[in-house]
Amino acid sequence: MVQSTPDTGKRLLLVITEDWYFWTHRLCIARAARNAGYRVGIATRVHALREQILSEGFDLFPLNMRRRRYNPFTEIGSVLELLRVYRVFCPDIVHLVTAKPVLYGALAAKMYGKVGIVNALAGMGHFFVSKKMSDAVLRFIVAVLFRIAFSLKNSTLIVQNPEDWQIARKKLGVHPDRITMIRGSGVDPDFFTYVPEKKDENVVLYAGRLLRTKGVYELVEAGEQLRNRGTACTLRIVGHSDKENPQHIPESQLETWHEEGKIVWTRRCTISEMPKVIADATVVALPTAYGEGVPKILIEAASVGRAVVATDTPGCREIVQGNGLLIPPRDSDALATALDKLLRDTRLRATMGKAGRRLVAEQFSESM
Repeated sequence: MVQSTPDTGKRLLLVITEDWYFWTHRLCIARAARNAGYRVGIATRVHALREQILSEGFDLFPLNMRRRRYNPFTEIGSVLELLRVYRVFCPDIVHLVTAKPVLYGALAAKMYGKVGIVNALAGMGHFFVSKKMSDAVLRFIVAVLFRIAFSLKNSTLIVQNPEDWQIARKKLGVHPDRITMIRGSGVDPDFFTYVPEKKDENVVLYAGRLLRTKGVYELVEAGEQLRNRGTACTLRIVGHSDKENPQHIPESQLETWHEEGKIVWTRRCTISEMPKVIADATVVALPTAYGEGVPKILIEAASVGRAVVATDTPGCREIVQGNGLLIPPRDSDALATALDKLLRDTRLRATMGKAGRRLVAEQFSESM
């Protein structure tokens, strides 16, 4: 443990797999708890954000938990690791974010004793959309474990869209009184400020983890179709190949696309750079078939005033409301057609951009 602040007040522990995900999706919650008088602990895998987390006045507990690791002995070790963190930090409330922290954090909480548990699932993820038989078996096991986790006393579940609410209620057996729907992590509109479009070149932006289920292959195919139709555009891909996910796209494939001129690939982008990256885009695309919550990149794009193209899937529907176009998942033809329509119509993009900004101000500001 790295202790950053003196021992005062009640204690909140956030358990989350990666430090970058905490920083982009849960930092505002941790700050609000700190400002309300809580001593805040962060239990996560630490990559490059150690000093930033400590500078906020949070206690830091580096974890060894891995998202793509299923060795039974290792997984038991992850539960015991969290139990040790609980015993050192003595939280009043644990906020468990994403699947593994929810499952293992709940088991550790049961062994630890009386503690309030706030579970958060930002979408149902890969296993709830995969058609593979091996994933079907794992999905059944995970569903059973979720049922156990959500049945614990003093626990509640946060989901991000109505479809996930129904899954939690009907497939996971969570009582309606224990489910709260909060649509996404929200954004700070003063950070992701509205920027009128600069018409230098057509740039289609994808920013996120580079997974097959996120529609990256379909996006590259759509880019080829646009060029064949005579619609000039640059397909900018910002993100890393998430090797912890079985659906990750190999870096060798990304490098090949980059060298062939099909994409412009940027591996990393800091949080402070994201508003400009989005502002430099003409359209933001997320052709995902993944089990999303409410995708933050779509909220950020709306806040900056960029029209979006996304799939007609749970989560995306929540944020695409007059500020973009919805298409079927895994359909590169429909994706190319939607992108072509927006790239050719400056007035439509401007109208959608203003609608997105209003939508964020009314429904998706993190201060709400």
